[in-house]
Amino acid sequence: VVCCLSAQLTIFVRQAPMISCQLTSVIAILAIQLTRSSISPLVNSKLSDDSTESDHPRIWALIAAGSNGWINYRHQADVCHAYHILRSHGIPEEHIITMMYDDIANNERNPYPGKIYNKPHGEELYTGVKIDYKGDDVTPQNFLAILEGNASAVTGGNKRVVRSNAHDHIFVYFSDHGASGLIAFPNEMLTAGDLNSALKRMYRRRRYDQLVFYLEACESGSMFNGILPADIGVYVITAANDHESSWGYYCDNDMRLPCMGDQFSINWMEDSDVEQLNKESLQQQYEIVVQKTNLSHVMHYGDLSIAKEFVADFQGWEMEPQSRVSTLPGTTNISMACEGYPTSDARQTITSRSRQQKKKRNKKENRQASAKARISRQLHDRLGGGNHSRSD
Repeated sequence: VVCCLSAQLTIFVRQAPMISCQLTSVIAILAIQLTRSSISPLVNSKLSDDSTESDHPRIWALIAAGSNGWINYRHQADVCHAYHILRSHGIPEEHIITMMYDDIANNERNPYPGKIYNKPHGEELYTGVKIDYKGDDVTPQNFLAILEGNASAVTGGNKRVVRSNAHDHIFVYFSDHGASGLIAFPNEMLTAGDLNSALKRMYRRRRYDQLVFYLEACESGSMFNGILPADIGVYVITAANDHESSWGYYCDNDMRLPCMGDQFSINWMEDSDVEQLNKESLQQQYEIVVQKTNLSHVMHYGDLSIAKEFVADFQGWEMEPQSRVSTLPGTTNISMACEGYPTSDARQTITSRSRQQKKKRNKKENRQASAKARISRQLHDRLGGGNHSRSD
């Protein structure tokens, strides 16, 4: 249409030699403006489409529960909840690596076999969770190797790791017991020094653009306070400062379950369940969680400028109506119990876990050794050495 109009104007000018030069110029300018105005929306639309795709970074997530045992129900419940938040906001399952011992859902003490809940009468959360590392594969060595994308250093599991690059965002969530300068795994401990060294290596190797770490543990602030640099693109929120406990939540429930969640974790996840994460900043979520978490001091560390970014930049951009926050009466005023232990008790707890696992391994090894000895004697007898006495 514009081209035809321009051509007609040109013919008109040629057929009207008496028209002044000024009028000819005006007509030409109008034709150019019409041409630009018709093309501009198409160009702007294309640019808008491109920016919509490029403005959202690719997101990777590592979520882990470091405990085992029925009494620690809440940690795996927290991780299951976190998994569904990430999936419901559009992070593909191949970009989420999950670590949990997986001894809760089908535990003989579970009154709801095959099910895990993070809130009384809330949504069942175990179904659909893809667990990449379970049982004895939940180790601090695997956790760091997965985070750093070092598949060759991983033992057990399905070998999946965070395969991020310098343009990606990474979200990390960990829930378990902790003590000064350490967080617990089923049989071992991860120290603040080892964790921060791994983050620094990732920064030097350009493994991310920005990394956000939510840590649920007693004395969790001690993992980063005075240790984590502010200039490596890492932003951390912890459930407690460096010398106090964090707390369990939904402990006095009517479902015959142990504490079903942790106060800090419940507060950030129930916020993510209902808020528009593409409009809420990390700073806003932090402030909401600080206000609601009244039994410990929620802290943040590292590059605080990242707090201005949207939560969606790390938990996913798709928006879906959420149903995990129960509105049933009587589920809001739930009593709480201490999440962790003093430092010495935390170490004793981890040592006890390790001893129990060692006993199990020793029993298994003894059974295997006895079976091998039996087979060896049977073979020896069949080959003509049957005159030897046996002590069994």
